[in-house]
Amino acid sequence: METVTGGSMWTPENEGSLAPPERNIRLNIYDLGIDNSYQPPISESRVRRIADRFSWNLFQEITVNERINSGGRYIIDGQHRVQAARMVRPNMPSGNVMFDTVPATLFKGLSPAEEAQLFIDINTKRRASMTTISLYQANLTAGDPDTLEIDEIVRSRDQRVGKNGSLVKTAIGSVNALYWIHSMGTDAFGRGMLGQVLDFIKETYPDEPYRWASPLPATIAQFMHRYPMADIQRLSRNMRGTLPKLLIARINNVFSDQDINLLSNGSDGYYVNRNAKISNTPASKTAAGVLVLKRLYHQNLREGSKTRLD
Repeated sequence: METVTGGSMWTPENEGSLAPPERNIRLNIYDLGIDNSYQPPISESRVRRIADRFSWNLFQEITVNERINSGGRYIIDGQHRVQAARMVRPNMPSGNVMFDTVPATLFKGLSPAEEAQLFIDINTKRRASMTTISLYQANLTAGDPDTLEIDEIVRSRDQRVGKNGSLVKTAIGSVNALYWIHSMGTDAFGRGMLGQVLDFIKETYPDEPYRWASPLPATIAQFMHRYPMADIQRLSRNMRGTLPKLLIARINNVFSDQDINLLSNGSDGYYVNRNAKISNTPASKTAAGVLVLKRLYHQNLREGSKTRLD
């Protein structure tokens, strides 16, 4: 299987949306590539499940694009089914070439960015099986402005968006939170809120696992938004005595013990969904998180102090 890691095989000048796709044609399963810049990694367990109950008669059309410049054909939708077909092909009669092909809808002349956008449309409008990480990567390839800005901010802090964000110190898995925090724009001093939150977490928990786990980033952003004059260094110092995993557990406990209606108001009810890229996520837990951070902030702070928060 041919794979590529980016869009180096095309230029905007020689590719673009051209003609309507050809439908219900048959394509050779060994002539199809995958563009890893927007496709998620192959799940071998998923391939095996499909192969175990494989039926050539029930095989549904895959979606493929033929790139004009490279001439290669790339799977937009159906990579796991194609891989399963390759797995079971040796069990079929060797002389029957029909088992070398699968039904497909074939586009011609789409750019990798347009492939990525079609991949997003198929996986968000037709079914809800796409992970937020995969959707984020596809939005990057499609050139979505918000996603590109977020990725630049994240990478400028030597971090990345990726799986296992709870355990890997440089990987942020809370994609919903990144979009929501970015949509908040700037803080009271004109500084980008997303950058402020990332810097705060890196300073507070430089080596701790779970530092990027939900709902911690969104909670910190909401605290900064609600209390713009708070002494953030004080909050950071007080948070260092509590591991991120334990802090998240406290937030979950407060959330489960409180009335959601008391925790959320008009501005806290839901994460902002930028152009429906990522599914809506209730933000009531961030309101519970703000209560926890406020208690930490007030530790060892005497009553009547001017630095206390209302």
